[in-house]
Amino acid sequence: MLLVSEKFKYLLSARDLLEPGIVPDFKLLSQLPDQAPEEGPYIMRSALKDEAGEEKMLSGKSLSLHGLMTLTDIQTAWDKIKSQPQLQEIILQREIIWEKHATVLVEADFFLAEVKTTSGGRYSFYGNSLVKNVALEDKLLAEILKSLHPLLSKSGLWLLELGWAQGRWFLFQIHPMLQSLLQSIFSSDLAYQLVSSRQRFGRTQDFLGLLKMEWNAYKFRSRFNSPVAFCASAVFMNWEYLFHYFRLFCMIHRLLPNGQSFSQFLSSRYDSAWPSSLIKKHLQLLRIFREEEEFLPQQLGFKDQPIVYIGKGKLEGVVGEDILAVAEIPLAQIYETLPPRAILTKEVTLLSHPVLACAEVGIPLVLGMSELPANGAKIILDFDSKNFRLK
Repeated sequence: MLLVSEKFKYLLSARDLLEPGIVPDFKLLSQLPDQAPEEGPYIMRSALKDEAGEEKMLSGKSLSLHGLMTLTDIQTAWDKIKSQPQLQEIILQREIIWEKHATVLVEADFFLAEVKTTSGGRYSFYGNSLVKNVALEDKLLAEILKSLHPLLSKSGLWLLELGWAQGRWFLFQIHPMLQSLLQSIFSSDLAYQLVSSRQRFGRTQDFLGLLKMEWNAYKFRSRFNSPVAFCASAVFMNWEYLFHYFRLFCMIHRLLPNGQSFSQFLSSRYDSAWPSSLIKKHLQLLRIFREEEEFLPQQLGFKDQPIVYIGKGKLEGVVGEDILAVAEIPLAQIYETLPPRAILTKEVTLLSHPVLACAEVGIPLVLGMSELPANGAKIILDFDSKNFRLK
């Protein structure tokens, strides 16, 4: 089987790289089948000439007719699809009744997924070589992208469409695209801002570049000293400026950019020196944005992350009284009038909203504990030497 349309031809390469079934079974149709395939439903998909070319991106203009069960269904679909002008190719594919549909942008080691559910909800998540996603669907998508690397490395920017069903992702569409077409694909300008800002941040390694980025971060913070209209791209830009200071922190202290280094970076929030006030400001913006953000929060962490201490100095207390020990951090308790003096948790999502909220308000944390001390236990926490003991 040889597929020639820009819309479908990459499916063959993707199918060879992925586990069986991730690309639903399909066959090229050159004529009307004389019998219905077994175990429907099926979907008949078509491609028009130049429909999904890298520069035009007209995907979605051609007909796709689903729910085909009988030979009569297939014949009716065939007649409708054949009537399209500029028709180039037709495939008959096993239909996946998905619970969620994801439009995914991939650029090098970075991906952004915008997900829509059958109930009308939507959310996004993203990942890169430094950050790992904790949710199952996020991790499974990252595994698919890793398997597709030999194909994805052939072009700079790719667009994928997938469906989530039966606890796994299925790949429906994959082809390269131009950055200039991003705003016509995603529901907001978030994707365009992500790619352009990533390229912008990638050019800030020299001294002048870092100075320019520092000026941009200052102007960004100044915008939110007074009420301004919320936009989805501001969420990402705030993350990037926070990571800008993390990069500087690693450069100054000659650290690798990993989970332990990020915990040290957040721990510097508890100091009075640089970059404490800057970290606090960007963490405050994360909270403000979270109140207006349409997308669900991500559960993010760093790769290869052991137990993590975020705080400074020593602290003594009693579990269940002034020290909270929980499997997951309750966001509501962080902003109470009398919040815990410290929190011990099994949670490992270093970039989650509750963890960053604790850093914002100044609650010391111990993350990734396999066992939690019982209520009533008197403990001493030492954040400088990174240990705790029963008193």
